[in-house]
Amino acid sequence: MSKSQTDNQKFSKSAKLSDKRQFKRFYNNPSVFKLGFLSIFWITNNKNTARLGVTLKTRAINPGTKSRARPSSVFRNAIKRVVREWFRKTKAKMPCYDLNVVVIVTQDLKGLERKNFLKSLNTNLEKAAVKLK
Repeated sequence: MSKSQTDNQKFSKSAKLSDKRQFKRFYNNPSVFKLGFLSIFWITNNKNTARLGVTLKTRAINPGTKSRARPSSVFRNAIKRVVREWFRKTKAKMPCYDLNVVVIVTQDLKGLERKNFLKSLNTNLEKAAVKLK
């Protein structure tokens, strides 16, 4: 792979949504694609590239104890890595959108093996990529 191809596939700071104001834009008429525990909100931007924000909703109430359960930071970071890798591979084919990928990790999902959950997440992201083109 040439240097220009690898530079094009990097996940640079300019491709990240990180500012609170950038995320607030999703509250005004975004398009939404929902697939199980995954929701992708997108709005057009005036940049030359697609940009990504990742939101994890991990707080779920355990009905038996009324306590809040939260997956480990290792698992949360693995989810974000899968989403960023998907975005890195598909952003060249995407129109100029700002995407907010929301992954909801509920108590039920925590019972799944992490490997299966991440595989399912990747499959759902691939389905979403077809919708976004």
